[in-house]
Amino acid sequence: MIRKELAAADEAAAEAAAGAGASSSTASAGVPFSSSSTSTAAAQARLAAASDEVIYKIDIPANRYDMLCLEGIARALNIFTGKLSPPPRYAVVENSSSSSSPASKISFTVKPEVVLIRPFIVAAVLRGVSLDPVRYASLIDLQERLHQNLCRHRALVAIGTHDLAKLKPPFTYEALPPNEVEFVPLKQERSFKADELLEHYSKNDLKLRKFVPLLKDSVVVPVVLDADRKVASMPPVINGALSAITLDTKDILVECTGTDLRKCGLVLNTVVAAFAEYCSSSTAASFVVEGVEVVNSFGESTTTPDLSPRSMRVSLEEIHRVTGLRQLGGEEVARLLTRMALEAKVVVVGENGEKTSTSSSSNSSSPPPPVFLDVSIPPTRTDVLHACDVAEDVAIAFGYNNIVPSVPALPCFGKDAPLSALCESLRNELAGAGLSEILTWALCPAAEAGRLLRRPAPAAVAVADAATAEFEVLRTTLLPGALRTLASNRDAPLPVKVFEVGDVVLLDGAPDGLEGGRWGDFDEGEGGEAGTTKATTMKATPPPCPIPAFANGTGATNSRRLVVCYAAPEGCFQVVHGYLNRIMEVLGVPTRDPTLSAALGAGCAAAAEKQRRDGAPCYGWEPSRDPAFFPGRQASVVLYEAVEEEEKAAGGGGGEKETQEKEKRSGGERGEGGSSGKKSKGLTTCEPPRRVGVFGIVHPDAAAAFGLEGRAVVGALELDLEPFCFDQSYRKLRTHLDMSAEI
Repeated sequence: MIRKELAAADEAAAEAAAGAGASSSTASAGVPFSSSSTSTAAAQARLAAASDEVIYKIDIPANRYDMLCLEGIARALNIFTGKLSPPPRYAVVENSSSSSSPASKISFTVKPEVVLIRPFIVAAVLRGVSLDPVRYASLIDLQERLHQNLCRHRALVAIGTHDLAKLKPPFTYEALPPNEVEFVPLKQERSFKADELLEHYSKNDLKLRKFVPLLKDSVVVPVVLDADRKVASMPPVINGALSAITLDTKDILVECTGTDLRKCGLVLNTVVAAFAEYCSSSTAASFVVEGVEVVNSFGESTTTPDLSPRSMRVSLEEIHRVTGLRQLGGEEVARLLTRMALEAKVVVVGENGEKTSTSSSSNSSSPPPPVFLDVSIPPTRTDVLHACDVAEDVAIAFGYNNIVPSVPALPCFGKDAPLSALCESLRNELAGAGLSEILTWALCPAAEAGRLLRRPAPAAVAVADAATAEFEVLRTTLLPGALRTLASNRDAPLPVKVFEVGDVVLLDGAPDGLEGGRWGDFDEGEGGEAGTTKATTMKATPPPCPIPAFANGTGATNSRRLVVCYAAPEGCFQVVHGYLNRIMEVLGVPTRDPTLSAALGAGCAAAAEKQRRDGAPCYGWEPSRDPAFFPGRQASVVLYEAVEEEEKAAGGGGGEKETQEKEKRSGGERGEGGSSGKKSKGLTTCEPPRRVGVFGIVHPDAAAAFGLEGRAVVGALELDLEPFCFDQSYRKLRTHLDMSAEI
């Protein structure tokens, strides 16, 4: 990209040319054009003074923290082009104080009280650094960029750089009351107490005021003190003016404090690795950093930074699979990785288990032994975490533009899974009916699916060592999430209409009924109250699945469901019932009650009758005793599947015969049964029905448990969608992937 001055000069020249043309036309009218001549001359002068230097705009990936400064970019380019080969190594040596006294050894002692605010600190020394204005500005810019992203605006990590010659080691990292901390902060001329300084920044400094909340309400503030108890810094807000870095600074102390020890180490490694090449003891092949001893609050001593490379073994076949560059051998891949600052060694594992490094393959007829690459990852490449990251670097070094596109040997045409297409159709229909779609967490508190809904605690998949009470188990019902959403929108004008289509997770060995998260029923106890009833088994068997439910040994099954909630000032049972009827109409499932179809009109009655004759499943409802809903204002949704009447009388005639008859009907041969010498008896529905959902008025106690008391009456419908996943011939479609099948 051309320098801005040159671009501006070009624009000015174009404007001048346009002005000259306009002036010519104006001059013909007798108007002088001296102003145009002046602008043209000025543009030519700016063009002559513009630099011909080319400036490049480089987009840095968000995870390449080593390239956030000029030094990192230049080093990466030199390694990539081979000017810096092999990549430099990083070494940590024991720090050397100007005094031979052990008391002056550069170390940090962490006091126990810092655990209240920022418990971790790491440090390093850049010895014999030679700074100039460009290097100094680059060091400051790197700190600011790291504070912006990896350090999360200093909430996780704060970086401090100090002129070591102005401080006296050893250092202590302490937490003191704000009124006991007093020092002259950077770019200030007078001394401030910590609480006074925070107040000053919150009112007068636009840049530092955003960091004040990190310490504002704390009873203590963290400080770094030298041996004379002088304040070097008050992280994460400001450093002391005492140790400010200048162009004359030779020894730089870098310290990073924070709440995440791993992030502190990453940030420290990034800073010292970027500027280690300026140290007096560094060479082109080895960059040297002095380590600092850190004694934590438990008395454990460690030396930071840790610049040792990490090792990773990656299969060559895995690199070929990810990149498609199967023409590359192990040595060629290792060479490409070297261009990305990753040193790699080819390793072949023979039949006897011995590892040998070679670039040639065996001439025998036996298959070649597997080839691996032992990759050495420098501390600057914190983005390399997995084998796919190594494969990505191979593709980058090879050049994306050099990869020849190819058509896959096995063409695959993607489309929506049948269940996904069904759900998308319902989403569009419900959104068209004025409902707002919501999306809630799949994890929820254990009490939501049980006690808060006045139901027994269901058997659910629990999260081991849950970090928060909000995410303890995988949900077994969608209703709590919808009620929480209504409670969070209490101020919205009524009626509020929401729906969600999502998965619940059910244990394979869980009992039937609501105790297992499945549709069941409750028998009244002695008191006759729904809240004191006990669960019984389902009246129908669990829904059949085209394949064994998740035969991959997970022990749990996902089930796709729909929930609809309607909150209004008064009763809304009929509204929710209307949503059920409309959903079934969209799904192509007729009602079992012919009178209801007739009430909807002659056309609806005729269509429903034809669907029943064609073998469509029918739906209906029956009384329910779910404690989550108001007694007498609730019902279970039941599904009746069509079977041959003659088969029913004969006890079903066997599973094979039933399957053959269903396939015969779906293949268009229905009505031709006379050719087999047997008269068809028509279709009827199976008994007992299968419960697939529930709808009604949410019990006031359940609504109050979610914060909806006195706000509105809530009607809800929850429906299992998987039993309705069938084609136009009412044949069941696959709703789950067969996890046990080989791909």
